[in-house]
Amino acid sequence: MHNKNPAMQPSHMVEVLRELKTNLAANFSHYEEAPFDRGKWKQLGELGVHGWPIPEKYGGSGWDASHICRGLEVLGEYCEDGGLAFAVAAQMLSCTIPIVKYGSSEQKEKLLPGICSGDIIIANSITEPESGSDVYDMDSRAILDKKGNYHLNGEKIMITSGPIADYHLVYMATDHEKGYFGGITAFLVDNSLDGVNAEVTLSKMGLDTAQMGQQFFNNVCVSEDYILGEVGGGGPIFNKSMEWERGLLGAIHIGTMGRILNQIIKYTKARKVGGQSISKYQSIAHKLSDMKVRYETGKLLLYAASESMDTSDAGMMSSIAKLQVSESLQASCLDALQIMGGRGYLKDSPFERYVRDALSATIYSGTSEVQRSIIARYLGL
Repeated sequence: MHNKNPAMQPSHMVEVLRELKTNLAANFSHYEEAPFDRGKWKQLGELGVHGWPIPEKYGGSGWDASHICRGLEVLGEYCEDGGLAFAVAAQMLSCTIPIVKYGSSEQKEKLLPGICSGDIIIANSITEPESGSDVYDMDSRAILDKKGNYHLNGEKIMITSGPIADYHLVYMATDHEKGYFGGITAFLVDNSLDGVNAEVTLSKMGLDTAQMGQQFFNNVCVSEDYILGEVGGGGPIFNKSMEWERGLLGAIHIGTMGRILNQIIKYTKARKVGGQSISKYQSIAHKLSDMKVRYETGKLLLYAASESMDTSDAGMMSSIAKLQVSESLQASCLDALQIMGGRGYLKDSPFERYVRDALSATIYSGTSEVQRSIIARYLGL
């Protein structure tokens, strides 16, 4: 089927990505250890990044999953700030996509243009202190009163961009007995409402500029206009958003792996021991070969997952891609650090930061163990 959106045409896409690479290389290739920079977030909005999945009528590009995948790969490769790239991708896949797919016309008009420009930041709020990986066994509640309003009470934790968000996509139990099937509802909650406290920032070992927080909702009163989709429809909405996140978040990892591989090859060719470049030593060359294999196989799986999102059920392919890419990222970062030796372990080296950032990849969006369980379920085990 022919797509009339010019941004989807191959020649135009090449031009868009070329311009994106140039802008990112000029403005985002240097890392400074600093808190979240809202100016850079808005700068990415000016480059069109936040609007990739958003329809043109709201200021976006209307890209499908395969094109978003390509864009995120470029972001991961040319943006040296792994925390910023992660936060951008997390918002796009876990928040923006659900609003595009399930939001009312009024919700889209209100939020999508601001998300495109970078003026609005929205956080995905579902994880709770006691729920662990079982996100549907939640203690938070949204109770309907006689006037048709909902009162939200609960605590959320490990919320990416929580402390800096303007809105939260919050999942709460509206019928605890029903659980996933009809018992969870998604709400779009304005951070300025009475009873919302999202000021607690959690310290992390990596992804420093991605702000992670703890949120409290104390009798927050919202009307049905705040509901995303339908009452009780939050479970499937969250599940679909996680398919997108598991399947496409790895694109920034692939970009990072490509950047690290190029950096370490350059280093090994320049570094000489015993009168020759260390790249000539088999032990080093084999590590570089393994890094290249992980990069290429991860890329193939990632793009297979993105194609599945556009054409069919992506559940299993998303988990396969997430598992392989996240574990490959960790392995390649550790190999790069080993090749760098003591120099890589120093704080002024980016390689120790790459390792710290990569250690979270097998945890967020569902741990590697969760991904294996999902794959096993699809196998009928």
